[in-house]
Amino acid sequence: MPSLGDEIRGKRFFITGATGFLGSALVRFILDANREQGLGVRLIALTRQTDLRSNDSGLEYVYGDISNFVFPKGEFAGVIHGASSASAPGGRVTYPMEKDAIIAGTRRALEFCQSSGTPRFLYLSSGAVYGRQPRDLRLMPEDFAIPTDADSLYGEAKRICEAACAEYAERYSIQSVIARCFTFVGPEIPLEGPYAAGNFIGQALSGETLMIQGDGKPIRSYLHTSEMALWLWTLLMRGQSNRPYNVGSENPVSIAEVAEAVARVFAEKGKRVAIEIRKPSADNETAPERYVPSTARAREELGLKQEMSLDEAIRATVRALELKSK
Repeated sequence: MPSLGDEIRGKRFFITGATGFLGSALVRFILDANREQGLGVRLIALTRQTDLRSNDSGLEYVYGDISNFVFPKGEFAGVIHGASSASAPGGRVTYPMEKDAIIAGTRRALEFCQSSGTPRFLYLSSGAVYGRQPRDLRLMPEDFAIPTDADSLYGEAKRICEAACAEYAERYSIQSVIARCFTFVGPEIPLEGPYAAGNFIGQALSGETLMIQGDGKPIRSYLHTSEMALWLWTLLMRGQSNRPYNVGSENPVSIAEVAEAVARVFAEKGKRVAIEIRKPSADNETAPERYVPSTARAREELGLKQEMSLDEAIRATVRALELKSK
């Protein structure tokens, strides 16, 4: 895996969405690298939480909403934009107004990048831009034809934001890189909410049965957030401008297999965890829905690859969560 130490040493970066699932992993990666390698990297993180303070010299929080925040002073080596607006918490878009808020926030982040003379911009997009993955397509490639009839407002908003990144790259010579993020697991994952792996881990930690809400057949893939963070920081510094890169794992697993992996990890600790499937389906149904990327560009252009298996990623996640709770 590539090392970024010399490229980021002593530099200053601005990050939005730093307290979210992905953003907090990006922050943790840098603060750990500062401690272990003495890099002296400084992160300026935008937050809507007025009472949030950092005890680490490598991290400073500034208050504001992504749609209208006051531009911080000074020079920056790069901007990472991963925030949504307050009207679209967690990126869950159900109304056109929320889509507009995501777009407005991205333009504000791009305006800051341009006005501050920051040379590099990384936009955290989503695999949702591709629309529904064909069930016979094993891995979703970056050059997949994106449909014009969006089946989700979230994917449509992300595509428009990608176009805005391309516009600023052309007009202002900003090196704007797009990361299309898929599915991850790590200590930052919410233990309640839309993430199946987080729900299973939270239920297992509480000694509850792992509840699979559907039939357990949809296919996903999981990259640990520590590896995800390395990929994203590498994309910021080395990715080709105006080019999308998928970020995720190429190793497909069903939702049921994710639950089984969580149960295995807890069995290693002497804790038996039961699994219940709420809606078993007939075996003769069509192929299950998929959400699995091809990461050819990240591998071939930047030397990035997945190191941790699903079991290892879950094991590391559980270990970190248990230490955090002590």
